[in-house]
Amino acid sequence: MPRVAEERRTLSGMKISRGSPSISYILFADDTLIFCKVGVAEATTILRILEDYELASGQKVDMGKCVVSFEKRTRIQDRSAVLEVLNMVEVQDQGKYLRLPSHIGRTNKEVFRFVCNKVEERVKEWKGKLLSQAVKEVLIKYVALTIPNYVMN
Repeated sequence: MPRVAEERRTLSGMKISRGSPSISYILFADDTLIFCKVGVAEATTILRILEDYELASGQKVDMGKCVVSFEKRTRIQDRSAVLEVLNMVEVQDQGKYLRLPSHIGRTNKEVFRFVCNKVEERVKEWKGKLLSQAVKEVLIKYVALTIPNYVMN
């Protein structure tokens, strides 16, 4: 449904880089992220999309669980107008989703430090256990590859 709105130019989505196609939504399990420009018109489009979803699926969207995040540079008047239309609350940082930080800025080094910490934690757990050198090496390689892989996916 967001794709149709994007084709009709009532929802703009966001671009990762200049030449890339725009992304208007991401679906994962029972969660949905919708990307758009700040404005009453696009906020109204999002409400229509949610209503269409409810009609088509027979499921009710729990608006109490819906939140809005804005870019830092968004003007307060624009934020207020969108929040009023959507009747949702604003969150600055959504914390973690699936144990991963939901917001990654330009300084990835600090954000992904938890990957190194997680690998170190796992390796320290095995230190006191009676494991052969070969088993420890296999475990370290497994953990050192799977945790970053999970994060990047």
